[in-house]
Amino acid sequence: MPFHVGRVVPGTTFPEFEREDEKDMSEKQQNTVQNQAVQNEKKNNPQLRLLIFLIELIVLIAAIAGSVVLVKSYNDPKRVADSYFNALKAGDYATAYSYLQTEDGMETSAFLNADVYASVMEEYGFTGETADVRDSIEKEYGETYYVLDAGKGTHAIQVVETGKKNWFFFQEYEVRPYNFYAEDVYITAPKVMTVSVNGIELNSGNSTRDDHSSEVYLSAYETAYKIDRMFVGDYRIQVSGDVFQTYTEDVTVNAYYNVFMMEIPTLKEGTLERIAETLPDTIQSLYQSALNGDDTQTAFAAAGLHEPSETEAGRYEVLMDDFYLSDGYFTEVTLSEFEAETYGGYFDWETGEYRSNITMDFNIAYSYDILDWWTESYYESKESEAYGYFSCDLIYRNGEWVLEEIYISSGVYAW
Repeated sequence: MPFHVGRVVPGTTFPEFEREDEKDMSEKQQNTVQNQAVQNEKKNNPQLRLLIFLIELIVLIAAIAGSVVLVKSYNDPKRVADSYFNALKAGDYATAYSYLQTEDGMETSAFLNADVYASVMEEYGFTGETADVRDSIEKEYGETYYVLDAGKGTHAIQVVETGKKNWFFFQEYEVRPYNFYAEDVYITAPKVMTVSVNGIELNSGNSTRDDHSSEVYLSAYETAYKIDRMFVGDYRIQVSGDVFQTYTEDVTVNAYYNVFMMEIPTLKEGTLERIAETLPDTIQSLYQSALNGDDTQTAFAAAGLHEPSETEAGRYEVLMDDFYLSDGYFTEVTLSEFEAETYGGYFDWETGEYRSNITMDFNIAYSYDILDWWTESYYESKESEAYGYFSCDLIYRNGEWVLEEIYISSGVYAW
């Protein structure tokens, strides 16, 4: 059936809409009448006005008290201390570290950072059920301290205001550990050695090296590394060198004066023995030069040695005299059965260089011809044996071993 849109005749009414409008109007009139009645009742009944005021006041006080309690709960230093200690007990060192003060020297460095903090706190043994926060608060000089007991000691802290606020109401706090920082920690070691602390090699970027420190006593061979500031706790110091054995020493750094003197290092096993294996060639070269009649400088150069000292020159000349025959000449000289003996090393107190000593015994088999004294012609041949002796100091200088104080005795007696 077709639908036709007709014209609305002015004055036409719609009963459904009229009923809705009348209903809304009726409810508004009722509310107005009720409110007016309440207002009239308040004016006519003072007791009611007082009761309503008291109720509103109680609600306001309760709201203020709740806000105060809420703010106080978030501004409680003990709550901050508990949160910090709970992080330590849980092994959450990153969170615990975030509580520490950020000013007054807490700048990040090789020995003041989250990683070092974690390794130090791990040594305390705070994790697990053994750690316990004291119920009582330590007080000293009027200041409040919170203490966490652990298997290897205690950790005392203060909770201080930073002067800043969060969300305008909540005071910001930070944790300030008590006696937790060590100042000017010195580690002395031989100059030729490399020093590391907990795997961190000491260098100009994380410490100050001084070969002539006025703060600590140094021998000629020592140097001092000064770490300006670090956490207290247990550290492992490792000392190593290219020809020395690496050794470690566990130390405890505290908040007081700390100076750690490293021991004299020991050569790597077999170092002197390997040097001794090269000495027979040196000795035989010197013997050959003496047989040739070479002067001291020529002989030392041929053997790959340093410029001879006056003393060494005199000793070599004695060797030449042993192989000088006024009425004959040597036909053969054979060195054999070398046996070396090494001695423990030490650092020279004057030069600071590392020194050791090595000696070598060997057999000498030699033969020579004797000339007739009158005719200077061949007279007879002789053979003999002797025991030779060689000694020298080994000096580790500028990364290499140098032979000095060379002494040699041929043991040859020919006539």
